[in-house]
Amino acid sequence: MEIGVCCSLENARLAAAKGFNYVEVSASDMAAMEPWDSSVYAGLNVQATNLFLPGGVSVWTLPPAVVLAQLRKFLPRANEVGVEVAVIGGGGQRNHPFTREMWDARPIPFTPCSTPESAFGKLLYSAISAVYEEEHEAFLGDFVEAASEPPPTREQFHEQLRNAIRSWMSPLLAPEALNRSETNLGNDCGKFATTLAYYGIPYTADVYHILYEWDADGREGGLAVPSEAFWEAQLPFAPVHVHLADLQGRAAPSAHDPMMAGFFRRLKALDYQGRMSLEVRTPFDELNGAAEQIRLAYSQS
Repeated sequence: MEIGVCCSLENARLAAAKGFNYVEVSASDMAAMEPWDSSVYAGLNVQATNLFLPGGVSVWTLPPAVVLAQLRKFLPRANEVGVEVAVIGGGGQRNHPFTREMWDARPIPFTPCSTPESAFGKLLYSAISAVYEEEHEAFLGDFVEAASEPPPTREQFHEQLRNAIRSWMSPLLAPEALNRSETNLGNDCGKFATTLAYYGIPYTADVYHILYEWDADGREGGLAVPSEAFWEAQLPFAPVHVHLADLQGRAAPSAHDPMMAGFFRRLKALDYQGRMSLEVRTPFDELNGAAEQIRLAYSQS
C-alpha cells in the first residue's frame, strides 16, 4: 500500500525520511508558477495533487472558463512532473449560491441537470471534452462508423463515452466529497461518486469528510462507529484515490482508531489498490511513524 502525505513543497523534501512513499502538493501552485520550472519538483515523488482551483473563484459565475483554463495550464505540467491523480476539492470555489427554489427553476446555463452536483459533473465533463478535443472527435468518428448497424441506443453511446473520457484523463481528475462546513455541494460521498460516474469522472474518498457528515447527521441514531451498511453506501464502488485523517481534530489516525476499521474493510472488499494520502492538521514535524500506523491499521482491519 502506497502511503503519501499532503504537504508544502518545503516539507515534501522531508517526507521520505518520515516513511511516506510519495507526496501530494498544490495543483494551484503548479499552475500559477511563472515561468514554469519543473526542476522545483526534481527529486520529489509527486504522485498526486490537491487544491486544484485557486482561491477566490466560483465555478458558478464563470463556468466553464475557469476550470478549462486551469486544466489547460495544469495538465501538461502535472504530466511532466509525474502526477497520476489530481484531487478536486475547493469547497468555497464550488459552493453553489442557489436556494432549492432557485434550483428547481432550472437556471438556463445548467439545464437539464436536476441537482447542483450533476451540474458540477457536467461542468467538468465539458472542460475535459474541450481539453481532449482531438480524442473526443476521434471517438465520435469511430463510434458513428462502428454503430451504423444496428443503431446504438442513447444509453450505449453515453456508456462508451464515459469509458473513453476515463481513458483520456492524464492525470485522473478525481473530485472529493466535502463536509457541510466547507461547501453545500457534494456532501454525501456515495451520491456524489455516482453522479460523477455518470459523466465518466472518478472520485476521491476522504474519510474525514465522510465521518464529519456521519457525525453531523446523528451517527445513525447514536452509533459509536459507522455501520458496514453506511460504508457500503458511501463507497458504492472503488475510488481512485483516498485521503485519510481522524475525525477528532483531523489528526493523523492511530493503528487502533475504531473509526477507520470499517472504511478500510470496505476498501478491501472493493479490492482498492491505489494510494492513501494523509491530509491532516497535525504539524508535519510530528508525523514520524504516521505512515506505519496507517499500514498497521489497514492490515488489522
